[in-house]
Amino acid sequence: MRVAWGLLLSLLVCAGPAHAFESTPQPVTYTGTKNLFDDFSFDTGWVPAGAPIQVHFALFAGSGWSATLTGTGHLEWPEPVGIRMLGDPGGGLFHMSMGLQLVARLRVHLELPVGGTIDWEGDVPYVPNFDLRFAGDTTFDPFLLPGAAPGLVEVQDTIPPLLLFQVDLGSLIGVSIPGVTGGFELLAGGTMRAALAGVRFDVGDEAGTVLTTIAQEGAPSLVAPPAAGHLTLQPRYQATLHPTGTLDLVPAVFVEFAGNRWDLPLLTIPVPVVDSDFPWDFGSQTTRFPLPDINVGLGSLGFGTVPSGGTVTRELRVENRGELDLIVDATTDAAVFTVTPASVTVAPGSYETLTVGAVSPPGEVRGTLSLASNDPDEALVTVSLAASGPNNVEQTPGDGGVPPAATPRADVSSSGCCGVAGAAPGPAPGLAAALLALGLVGGRRRRR
Repeated sequence: MRVAWGLLLSLLVCAGPAHAFESTPQPVTYTGTKNLFDDFSFDTGWVPAGAPIQVHFALFAGSGWSATLTGTGHLEWPEPVGIRMLGDPGGGLFHMSMGLQLVARLRVHLELPVGGTIDWEGDVPYVPNFDLRFAGDTTFDPFLLPGAAPGLVEVQDTIPPLLLFQVDLGSLIGVSIPGVTGGFELLAGGTMRAALAGVRFDVGDEAGTVLTTIAQEGAPSLVAPPAAGHLTLQPRYQATLHPTGTLDLVPAVFVEFAGNRWDLPLLTIPVPVVDSDFPWDFGSQTTRFPLPDINVGLGSLGFGTVPSGGTVTRELRVENRGELDLIVDATTDAAVFTVTPASVTVAPGSYETLTVGAVSPPGEVRGTLSLASNDPDEALVTVSLAASGPNNVEQTPGDGGVPPAATPRADVSSSGCCGVAGAAPGPAPGLAAALLALGLVGGRRRRR
């Protein structure tokens, strides 16, 4: 019973203030794109090169978004073991490119025969130049999971009304008015925004089987502690993209008279472009967490019989078969047993030796050596201890034992033949009776 209570006390002491251990943080980078259709771009540059008259045509069509998120994975224990995914401050970039841009430019460079040059650059006549491409980017703190503040990031771009085409008033009514020009024109602009929000991390093993899910910003999610010296996980980042936008068409008329111009927008026609939620899977990142792994190899240590006043020692080798430093605190639950050193740090692939001692006990004593460590799946390893003291049969006064019992004197009468009064104490009564019996038997034999 004493041993059982001692072991329980040892467990409570070892479990005292909880120590927090962590593996080496593992960097992760998630990159993804989400397109409504494939982007398209075409650019001729200025051609023909070196010619006096050059043209430049370009067409850009974008319909998507891209995002990059960087952070670290953290594995913490003691049991239960938890994994957390923490974003780097400012480690997110959200980019938008959606819409259409057309470039049609003309460049002229002529050397005149009489000297001088003509340099001119402008739009190609009758070909509209416009830029209706919504573009922008913003940085943020990943990973935007539920519970984050803010819980989403937005990118937005607004295009003011731009001229798409223009029709002369004379062409419309078939009559020209001297000194007055005007016509009909169509302008287009709009606003496009997109919001990115994290949903969860599905944490899988090396085979891709989902073990747990991280559904809160900064919160740990539990996994089973491994028996090996490392743990490889595959956190898969899931997010949601919500784009919204409208394209504004503005038909208008204009009039120019006496050097003045009047523009009269007729109305604004908003055309919804997109307003929906799209799931966004960024894939998984391999994270290999190094861990300590304790190995003792012995379940018990025996010290045999310890001489009185002496000490017997044994050596115990503590190995680290893991990939992270092993931290061990050693304690015993019985006063006759000692262990040095009380704390050791064992490098990966190495070992340290503990010296366990037993001083002479009053009898047979058993105890427990407790090895509390940062091994995630073996936080406490115990080794049974046993030692015995010598059996002290003869005990005399002054040796710390119990003195012998007093023996009564054998008082002899005046006519006795066995001694005189005042003689030294004789044998014990039982021994005297035995001697007397032997004497009687011997006397009878002589008479025969």
